[in-house]
Amino acid sequence: MWFLVGILVGLLLFFAYMKMQRATFTVRWYEWLIAALGVALVLWGFQNIIAATGDSGSSSAPWTFFLVIALPGILLLLIAAGFPVWRYMAARKSRRGG
Repeated sequence: MWFLVGILVGLLLFFAYMKMQRATFTVRWYEWLIAALGVALVLWGFQNIIAATGDSGSSSAPWTFFLVIALPGILLLLIAAGFPVWRYMAARKSRRGG
């Protein structure tokens, strides 16, 4: 299952990179690093959530893994996506004379 998830993530990153090349987005190296950390945290969090739901332990463990590991990863992904979009919108606004 994780092999297929890795292939899917790789394809999504490839298509996102190709889309950014066509739209002339500029993505800096630290934004790629933030995005890579976010993807790693989200995947690690979902792996732990799946393992915790299969376990016969307490029912709060999956929520704990989501809040502690996966949610910060999602926030890092939003931050990493927000910087280039913000820069692109600011450049577009300055080209229009606004």
